Amino acid sequence: MSCARALIFSLFFWLVFLPFLSLSVSPAWSRSALVFSPGRERIFAIDKELMLELLDLARFNTRFQQEVNRHQPWRLYLYPAMQETGTSLSLSNTLIDLKERARGLTNLKNISTDAQKSGLRLAITGSAINGTSSALELAQNAWVMYPA
Repeated sequence: MSCARALIFSLFFWLVFLPFLSLSVSPAWSRSALVFSPGRERIFAIDKELMLELLDLARFNTRFQQEVNRHQPWRLYLYPAMQETGTSLSLSNTLIDLKERARGLTNLKNISTDAQKSGLRLAITGSAINGTSSALELAQNAWVMYPA
């Protein structure tokens, strides 16, 4: 049985693989790879045109980003200042709430509802300031993007 397999393998090798091996080492095959046919030259020309178009697109994108990313000078200072203000007001609410809860650990009557209300007013004001600063950012982005 193994002799029949060896015979089939050798026939298969001689009939299928040997012609491909002779083609790959023949001088005619290697010479034709160095000579550019008109089809290959056309493909290279198309590739060159595509690369030039991609470079133009990259230049346009760079110019577009430079124009769009211009901002007013006040934006660098106003937005962080407003965000910090809003966050500090929310933190004040948290601190007032913790203080009142600590006072009420032994007796619930020690908790001041007026202090809690003022803490909530601070939190609402802080959230309004945060929202306003974000709305100003959005408006400024729209102002810059519209002409672009």
